[in-house]
Amino acid sequence: MTKAIKSKHERDGSRFLALPNQVLESQAFILLSGQQIRLLLDIAM
Repeated sequence: MTKAIKSKHERDGSRFLALPNQVLESQAFILLSGQQIRLLLDIAM
């Protein structure tokens, strides 16, 4: 039996979160503490 080759675009079930550079480079984001960033990411997920 041959194994099926996975497509390059087939997802493995994992998730990701995209944040725009405009957000990451904003003064408001830069001033966040580590805990505040973690909370923001938890809410976004």
